[in-house]
Amino acid sequence: MVEFGVLHTFEFTIVDPPADGPFALRVETTRPETMLGDVALAINSNDSRYKGLEGRKVLHPLIDKDIPIVCDDILVDPEFGSGVVKITPAHDENDYACAQRLGLPVVPVFSPDGTVISQPLFPGFSGLSRWDARRKVIRDLKESKAYVGKRDAEASVINRCSRSGDIIEPMLKPQWYVRCGDLAKRADEMVQTGHISMVPKRQRAIWHSWLTGIQDWCVSRQLWWGHRIPVYRISWADGNRRDIWVAAESEQHAREKALLGSKSPGSVAGEISAVVQDEDVLDTWFSSGLLPLTVFGQHKSQALSSVLETGQDILFFWVARMAMLCTYFAGVPPFSTVLLHPMVRDLQGRKMSKSLGNIIDPMDVIQGAGLSKLQETLERGYLSKQELSKSTKELKRLYPTGFQQFGADALRLTLILYTQQTQQINMSLDNVKASYHFCNKLWNTFRFAHMHAQKHGVKIRDSWSDGISERLSVFDRALLSKLSSMLGSYHQAMETYRLAVAAEAARDFVQRDLCDAYIEICKLALFGSKSATRQVSVVVSPQVQVVSKLDSRETGSSDSRVDEVAVGKLKAELESVYRVVNSDGYQKKAPPGVKQADR
Repeated sequence: MVEFGVLHTFEFTIVDPPADGPFALRVETTRPETMLGDVALAINSNDSRYKGLEGRKVLHPLIDKDIPIVCDDILVDPEFGSGVVKITPAHDENDYACAQRLGLPVVPVFSPDGTVISQPLFPGFSGLSRWDARRKVIRDLKESKAYVGKRDAEASVINRCSRSGDIIEPMLKPQWYVRCGDLAKRADEMVQTGHISMVPKRQRAIWHSWLTGIQDWCVSRQLWWGHRIPVYRISWADGNRRDIWVAAESEQHAREKALLGSKSPGSVAGEISAVVQDEDVLDTWFSSGLLPLTVFGQHKSQALSSVLETGQDILFFWVARMAMLCTYFAGVPPFSTVLLHPMVRDLQGRKMSKSLGNIIDPMDVIQGAGLSKLQETLERGYLSKQELSKSTKELKRLYPTGFQQFGADALRLTLILYTQQTQQINMSLDNVKASYHFCNKLWNTFRFAHMHAQKHGVKIRDSWSDGISERLSVFDRALLSKLSSMLGSYHQAMETYRLAVAAEAARDFVQRDLCDAYIEICKLALFGSKSATRQVSVVVSPQVQVVSKLDSRETGSSDSRVDEVAVGKLKAELESVYRVVNSDGYQKKAPPGVKQADR
């Protein structure tokens, strides 16, 4: 059995201890097998317990060698544990950064298959798995009396592979990097000088913070898919020269570049024995960062495209990388405006994840999905039995009947309306349902218009403006005034990328002004008592005009009676219309073709 989350304590004896002590330093670690690659012990310079120890050496309890005591105030927290940290650069990111700062050597312990490498420093461990090595290390420490004991770690993070479930071991691997200093500076200047506009503007500060503190970018990945890195290893036939790496478009190009470089002054041309392309592939963000260059070309004097719309959570990963690569290769920004939408989360504001069971698949919202289908999607994932049980329980609580079929339009409208939430989108299916009802209302409005257009023999026009004439009733003119006002608000919002405001303006016009008011008045004209109506010209939709000519003659006692409810509605609408047509806004925005006297 292998223990995890356990701190093992052991001692390093000081070779030349000070007269007033201490004589040994205690170290705690959850990974004792990595001590085979220890190259130093680190302390904090402000820790009074270890004053005067910097520069001295300790005896490694398992390896016949001395290692130095160094100071690193960045790595060592004197309040944590014993205040002493063992440095294993080959298998810990923080330790590697410390080794780079202090110029310490790197001693690898494990091979890619998780076994201990053959190393003269620790021959008794060669070929052991990391877990067998852990057991042997603890056993050997106990035999040497260097082992002190163990205790449960207060907090321990164990990285595991989502596919195999195996424990991930940090290792040093040769990688390809892009030096980002100059690239980031150019991209940052594009935003600060206004060549790239950021919407919302507050993202400019985040952009500047990221690009001014950027590090070199590791672009190589050890995967089976992706763009293979275009670098080639050149081996020389004489065997006396070191292999070199050449970036080239093809193997032949790499060969030519290598031979050309070998003919430089002071060098001797050699014969190439092998040209092998690196097996690593490019980072996905590097490949996607080339998108503007491959789609829009490089030979332009201005931005390659106009607007990029994407999520604010990938502002650095994707947007910044596109800006860096395009400004370097093309000398111009990849786009003139970046429109960022918030990150979509669940109703409670939590990030969507399989383990929480709160993921909303857009296709399930569009096409509909029962609870059983949602559960099948969870089961096809890589969750453990415990996580699957928890996720299934949460799924049943959130969506006991699954998802209704809402359609793509309802989902699109909902997401556009959600963009007013600048920080995050707390996705609720209730809002999708409301948008679904609105889309249904819009569909029924068009059905109403087409049905009565056919009934009265009215030709469908190519443009709604073709139906404007001097015969417009006061209701028609009021609606056109509302339409003109809405279009003004709509276009202003779209020009400033306030998509939610534009969508709300259009939705409110359709619901309140067109459907709830104007269509209801049309119904009175089309279906109401003939004695209560006269000729009404009805513009029902942007593409359909219905002209209903109703006879105002009395046709009998039943037709001569006026519906009191209908008259009440008509009176209320008239009062609303009169307020509109007498307003300054209507006088200024009255539709063309309306006489001044009618205004």
